[in-house]
Amino acid sequence: MKKLISILLLMISVSCFGQDSLNHNIQKRKLPILRFIPRVGWNSYKFSGWEDQPSHPGLVVGGSLGTLLRPNFMVEVSLFYHRVAARTNGYYGTENDLKKSTFCYHLDYIRMPIMFCSTGSSKVNNGFVFEDNELNKGLGLSYKLGIYLGYGLNGNTKVNIEDNGFEKKFSGNVFNHDSYFGNAAFTEDGKKFYANKFDRFDVGLSAGIELWILKVVLEMCFDYSLKRTYSDVTGEKCRAYGAYMTVGIYL
Repeated sequence: MKKLISILLLMISVSCFGQDSLNHNIQKRKLPILRFIPRVGWNSYKFSGWEDQPSHPGLVVGGSLGTLLRPNFMVEVSLFYHRVAARTNGYYGTENDLKKSTFCYHLDYIRMPIMFCSTGSSKVNNGFVFEDNELNKGLGLSYKLGIYLGYGLNGNTKVNIEDNGFEKKFSGNVFNHDSYFGNAAFTEDGKKFYANKFDRFDVGLSAGIELWILKVVLEMCFDYSLKRTYSDVTGEKCRAYGAYMTVGIYL
């Protein structure tokens, strides 16, 4: 968490510095009332307790609708589909015949970030600059801060055995049922592995930056769940955190 906050503060400072350096390239234009941006990209999330595992990319697709409250301040509401992939190591089989394995989760979420966007400078129209419905030919930087609301649609599990490449998928939605991996999964220290069913509803903090290049919009945001979404084998309640990056086009 401390690393994410440090990275975010660094990105904000770079954003403000970069925006001021672009003042001479951006002319004062008539501001829009609304903007819509379809977006597509990838995410990378982890769950607390599984920090030792490498993160895996997942799909992000959706769009954002924003309105200007001031020349350098915007409120934006987005709607995204997220495919979140998470893994942890353990053993699979009987107690007398255990094989080193990887337990995989694939979770489908709908998320709605509600963001406040600003350049931190009143001298610039923060990249949301228009005249006669045309985007200013230049660059723009802004930073974002807000919350997100999430709803889990579907979640499935599978196990991969490292020695022979065996893969087995398990039926059942982890948002409806606990995930036991057929009662044949064990942690690395020999305990039975399972996770209680995931909570469908999620809420968390979201922050990031946005770069405009003509009509192309690049966005990177960090998410941190405020709600613990499931309990692991130790009874510890775990939460999700991570980041996503999207590419969009102003229409």
